[in-house]
Amino acid sequence: MGKYIGGPHITAPKKGFGMPLSVFLNNNQRVTAELQKAQAILADTAFFKDRKDSAKAFAAWGGSNMNAAWATIVLGKWIESVGSGL
Repeated sequence: MGKYIGGPHITAPKKGFGMPLSVFLNNNQRVTAELQKAQAILADTAFFKDRKDSAKAFAAWGGSNMNAAWATIVLGKWIESVGSGL
């Protein structure tokens, strides 16, 4: 690992990253569009295709608060990047 990442980054403790609150507050239409896209991507996965009620509940949860919306968008982007065969 030290070959690619040097110095203190290797031994530093894990650290998360926060939701970009200003993006959510200043770009409501774009966030809504990204959330809808992510929900569609999630609904198309094998996991949610077999669990229609869970997909609806997850979509409602994703739209109920900013943190949940951010998590839904990030998950949708990840699934999009690895393929929807999940």
